[in-house]
Amino acid sequence: QIGGDREIKLTQLIAILDEQTGGLSYEIYAADTVEAAKAGTPIITGEWVAGRNGANKMRVRGAAVFVRLKSSSVSTPWAIENLIATLTVAGKVRQR
Repeated sequence: QIGGDREIKLTQLIAILDEQTGGLSYEIYAADTVEAAKAGTPIITGEWVAGRNGANKMRVRGAAVFVRLKSSSVSTPWAIENLIATLTVAGKVRQR
């Protein structure tokens, strides 16, 4: 979350997973508040594989934006080495 009166725009994610990681699912949430984002449904979903993944282009805007990572296997450990996000300030929070 940037600030109380500003929105951000997430335009790209690049994930680098550990070579032994079988893969991860991701979900991206955004809303005017953290509580609304957590309670909402994902705006974008996808899968990453072991190693360096290609750039995922997107347009997600909100005052609160977060990425949830999930493994399909509860018993298998996973590791993320790097997550690169491209963010820009999108302006004042819109009155909805």
